[in-house]
Amino acid sequence: IRTSQRERAVTTLPPVFESVVTETPDLFVQAIYDLSVPEMVVDRVCMLGDSAFVARPHTAAGTAKAVGDAVTFAETLSQHESLETALTAWNQARRAYGAQLVARGTRMGEDRLNLGS
Repeated sequence: IRTSQRERAVTTLPPVFESVVTETPDLFVQAIYDLSVPEMVVDRVCMLGDSAFVARPHTAAGTAKAVGDAVTFAETLSQHESLETALTAWNQARRAYGAQLVARGTRMGEDRLNLGS
């Protein structure tokens, strides 16, 4: 694996990143996953942050997404009289955002970083 990582670095990365890979003695592989759940609210359970959507690390959005989920959750609860209505509204809005974020990370990986899908 180390040999193929170094070879791929030479053929696909800009020189500054290539040298990081080729000069690192103990290379390793880190699996990258995408995750999208169909619902963020199920019965009495709400999923926030990475429990609902995992975007690739190059989106640099993990902490911001978790905070955004929490803040919008609180705001949505205060804007609706019914818990059920609030959860439905929040679920729809944050699912759309999470799906967009995961899709953006996938595109970044395929188009910019040559990581594939």
